[in-house]
Amino acid sequence: MRDLNKNTFTIWYIIPSEKEEVMDGEFHTGEYKSVFTEPIKANISMYPSNSNITEELFGKDSSIDMIASSTKLNFTDNTLIFMSKPTSEYYTTYDYSISEISKSLNVNTYGLKKRV
Repeated sequence: MRDLNKNTFTIWYIIPSEKEEVMDGEFHTGEYKSVFTEPIKANISMYPSNSNITEELFGKDSSIDMIASSTKLNFTDNTLIFMSKPTSEYYTTYDYSISEISKSLNVNTYGLKKRV
C-alpha cells in the first residue's frame, strides 16, 4: 500500500519519554510524573472508522473513533495526538490517543480514541 497523501491532515504528536520523580523541596514524595518530548509536526492520513474497516484491521470488539495510517511514522501506545499545535497541559488538551496498532510490512495503521 502506498502513501498517496489522500485524506492527509497536519497533526502534532508527543510521546511521553520517561517518568520523573516529584520532589517536595529536598524530600522524595514517591510519586512520578511523565516527561514529554517537544511536540512534533507531521502529516498523516486519517479517516473515520466504519464497521467494515475497523473489523478487518482491529477485530470486532474495538471501539475506535478514527483510523490513521502512515508509511513513515511509528507511534507507540502512549502517543498523544493534537489537531492544532499544543501549548501545555498535554494530558488535558490532546485530541486523540492511540488505542490500537496494526503493523504490516509497508504501512502502520493506528486506531485512535477521542479524548472524552
